Amino acid sequence: MEELRRINKFTSDMYYEILGRCLNPRHGFKRRTPRPHTDPVNSMLSLGYSILFGNCCVPLVGAYLDTDMGILREGVNSLVLDLIDPLKPFMVDSVVFTIAREFLAEDMYEMNTRRCHLGPETLKILSETLRGTIDQKKIEENVISYRDSLINRKPFRFSY
Repeated sequence: MEELRRINKFTSDMYYEILGRCLNPRHGFKRRTPRPHTDPVNSMLSLGYSILFGNCCVPLVGAYLDTDMGILREGVNSLVLDLIDPLKPFMVDSVVFTIAREFLAEDMYEMNTRRCHLGPETLKILSETLRGTIDQKKIEENVISYRDSLINRKPFRFSY
């Protein structure tokens, strides 16, 4: 499992570094960084992932699954994080990187040395677009499939 976790982290780091090269460097995004975020792309990704996280928690709890019993991760909310990982590119990343490439202007956020604050226009565009891409039905199907794989020994089928 440790080797799988290492490979997962390595590929995730590469994924963000490659995507970062496709963006205007003036926005300051090179890779995912820990909080507090000092660039608008990390700030938007963080907000999008938080919304996706919440949308995944509800059906997990409703299915009586332990959110702390992950597959690739260990610890608090590890199952939630494992289940949202494959959904991030389709439900959040595509939105954030499109906004960053096509709409994001320097007057849509405020950066200082400690953090980046997204402006109201950025938040509106992001939240309205995420409302259309975060597919609650797919999240619930994945949770049910995972639950059925544990309880009824059915194959776990993940849908994107």
